[in-house]
Amino acid sequence: EVEKLLKQENIKEFDFSQCKNCKIIARGGFSVVYSAIFHDESYALKCLNNGVGYDEKSFKLLIREIGLLHKVEHPNVIKFYGISRGGLREKTTTNTPSNYSNLYKQCWSSEPNQRPTLVTVLNELKKLQKTDIGSITHFINEHWIKLYGLNKGGNLNVNDFIPGTGIILGDDGYLNVEKISQSIPIIYFPKRNGMGTDHDIVHIHIPILTLHYQCNATTEFIQDIRDALNISDMIEKRKKLKEKLSYYGEYVVISATIGGVIVVKNWSKIDIVNKSRLKAYLQCGIDYAKGIRLRNFENTSIDDLNLFIDSKKIQTAGDLYEWIKDLHNAKCLEVVTYEKFKPTFKLLPDDLVQKISECSNIQHNDGSELISRIRSKYIKKNVLEWITSPELPLYLCDWIQDNSLQHGVILQRSKAGRAKKAAYKFLKEPKIISMNKISIILTQPKTRQEAYLLENGIILKEEDELELDKIPFTEHSSALNIPLEDFKNTKNQPSNAIYCQIIFHTKKISFDLLDIKCLQEFSNTVNSELQGLESSKNSVNSGLQSYESSKNAVNSELQSHTSSKNLCKLFGNDYGYLLPRTFTLGGSLSKKFVSNSNPTGITTQRLDLKYNDPDANTNQKIEQLLKAWNNEFKDIDTSFFLDNNGDIIHRNKIGDWLKTLEKLLDTKDLTKNEVKYEKQVKYSQLYGASRNDVVAIRLLQSG
Repeated sequence: EVEKLLKQENIKEFDFSQCKNCKIIARGGFSVVYSAIFHDESYALKCLNNGVGYDEKSFKLLIREIGLLHKVEHPNVIKFYGISRGGLREKTTTNTPSNYSNLYKQCWSSEPNQRPTLVTVLNELKKLQKTDIGSITHFINEHWIKLYGLNKGGNLNVNDFIPGTGIILGDDGYLNVEKISQSIPIIYFPKRNGMGTDHDIVHIHIPILTLHYQCNATTEFIQDIRDALNISDMIEKRKKLKEKLSYYGEYVVISATIGGVIVVKNWSKIDIVNKSRLKAYLQCGIDYAKGIRLRNFENTSIDDLNLFIDSKKIQTAGDLYEWIKDLHNAKCLEVVTYEKFKPTFKLLPDDLVQKISECSNIQHNDGSELISRIRSKYIKKNVLEWITSPELPLYLCDWIQDNSLQHGVILQRSKAGRAKKAAYKFLKEPKIISMNKISIILTQPKTRQEAYLLENGIILKEEDELELDKIPFTEHSSALNIPLEDFKNTKNQPSNAIYCQIIFHTKKISFDLLDIKCLQEFSNTVNSELQGLESSKNSVNSGLQSYESSKNAVNSELQSHTSSKNLCKLFGNDYGYLLPRTFTLGGSLSKKFVSNSNPTGITTQRLDLKYNDPDANTNQKIEQLLKAWNNEFKDIDTSFFLDNNGDIIHRNKIGDWLKTLEKLLDTKDLTKNEVKYEKQVKYSQLYGASRNDVVAIRLLQSG
């Protein structure tokens, strides 16, 4: 009956407010199912979730479900015919050519036989190419020409370009727009030849586009100059000519670079650490605008950097990132450099140029490069050169990205790995502690679980409240079929391995829990799967005993199994299980000894030394201790070790290894060495979840 009415009455939409006694009977990953009464008959209404930000995978699943509903043939299931939004259409974009807009609207027709065929659409588009496309280009060019004053001239005044009043060039010329591929910021330092405020202001320019404009002079400009030259009195002629050239401007801009300008006041009062921070934020902002880096530290205040931008109030690093992104999207741009000028009189016809040279001693050269806003002499450097002795903040973003610190840890068998996707971001800068400490450790873990953590540099503490054997969704083996560590069985299994390690701790990076936030893609993906589990649970527990209810319960169980399997993959491959918030950077040498018998009598021994302590005799003490352990315990050999790259380091070469690491202390190359994970974070604290059932996020531990 429903199918018959839909076809015969050509029903495109229906007001469901006419339905009565609506009750929720089931939930799915993408919809809610209601029972409803309409004209004394019972119906099932399926309402798709609205406003959910599906990722690519979830969207494909939704399309698949809709496709199955469209094909299904069953007496108890109403066939899916389509989705209606009540004839709602998008608004036509401003300045869209009328012919294109009309063609677009024809394709919207509710009657299929009134919609244009593909051949008709193609022919109409070809016609548009010859007509309206040109008008669109002209409109865009005209807007840019007027916005940046390329049709006007100007006058040079020392280090300033003052725009003229009259229009010299038409707006129908040739405009060439070139995108600057590297977009490396340029910094302009004032020369220290004065004590005024201008001599403690630094300008940072971010170039985005270069504009080149060529056009003939306007008839009005030519006629005004001709009228001035036709004056018979020489004194009056020169006076009038000078007046007109001043009105129009003595130069026109042939090429200009547009971008953004940052003004930094009281530059001399900003210390080297904050200057390094500024450089790091600029680079992060550019990488974010290009889509190659996430928005880390966006809530960090940068008021102490004394930044001023005309088009935006900058208070946080996030404000700076968004402004730079706007620049790359061609918003808030201004002229940062006038690359090339041309004297306006050279735009005139030859006869007028000759008359000007006869009555006036005008001597203009083709000008080149004038920096916008800078009134005094300056020293120019690109952003890669202006900090010669960088501090730690400069490398912080690189450390995070190069070490995948925003990616969770996957607990693979023997060796932990990193997840494919980033799960969270850091809102503020971490606390960085320089350690420069060497630890020499000999230990036998009590259990295989402890041995696993030691080998992978994962440090668990009681306050973490983390039990590895209770982490859910660990039955997945990753896309590469690498099995996960079996913490349920290894928790109490004794270990027969002995470890000897030399660890060089250089930097410790600690993030506050309140400054860690889940990424939206991660939240949406997990939410989508959790909805499937929750709806399945509600359906199974509904208590209905009818055949249809039983069938729904079975389907819900299948959906629950699919969602659970998807969650296993999400955490076991895409996002990981553990999310560290404290990291130690440095390097380590390690040796593992496995005895056929369970060795006894090995108690943990540890020696901590301060590196570069002149009274410590560090290298000698390390070598003596390793020899003593070698003599005392028959199961170990401390004559050589393996470094993080798998290279052999002999005992008498450990001092050279330490010196090599020392050279990397304040460079981003430190990331090529070891990272240890110390503090643990729970997903519930990151995710803001409150569920306590079988899919409770509070169980999704991280560390």
